[in-house]
Amino acid sequence: MDGKEQIIQKILLDAQTAAQKKINSANVKAEEIVSKAKFDAEKEFDEAKAVVDKNAELYLSRNNTAALMEQKRRFLGAKQQMIDDVYAVVLKKLLDMGKADYLRLVESKIKQYAENGDEIIISENAPFTAEELLNLDVCKNLALTAVKNGKFSGGIVLNNSVCDKNLTFDTLVEELKTRTEAEVAVKLFN
Repeated sequence: MDGKEQIIQKILLDAQTAAQKKINSANVKAEEIVSKAKFDAEKEFDEAKAVVDKNAELYLSRNNTAALMEQKRRFLGAKQQMIDDVYAVVLKKLLDMGKADYLRLVESKIKQYAENGDEIIISENAPFTAEELLNLDVCKNLALTAVKNGKFSGGIVLNNSVCDKNLTFDTLVEELKTRTEAEVAVKLFN
């Protein structure tokens, strides 16, 4: 290996190490956020349960069945709120991503879903310009165009004459929730 190749290898190794550190740091932060959200939701749940329990005692003398149904409804509502909070944290993490991570995620979605000649509609809130996105090889190879005028919180929409592909962060998180909500509930409540 000559000196130039060694330098290139060193740069690549350093970049991979830095990326792994960021991923590890992001994972730790995500765990902290989820842990805090779980703690906060459990506290809120305990407070709500205490209120429900107090109300249930008042209603038991009049209508025991109605009070029990209300308690269960609130209990399930608190559980659902905890689950919703987990996905709100995921969405916030996506929206708070730095430029490089955001571009990487968008690039992966373009590779996965884009077709030749698609127009990319970028969120107005994205931390990069349409020109920066179009400089990616995948955009050049597929002859994509881009505009940064999306009226959505984050992500992209791929548009062509046949169909639109909604890859906004809200949609991606909603799809993730559909696939993983039962698993998240088990982890939170067991």
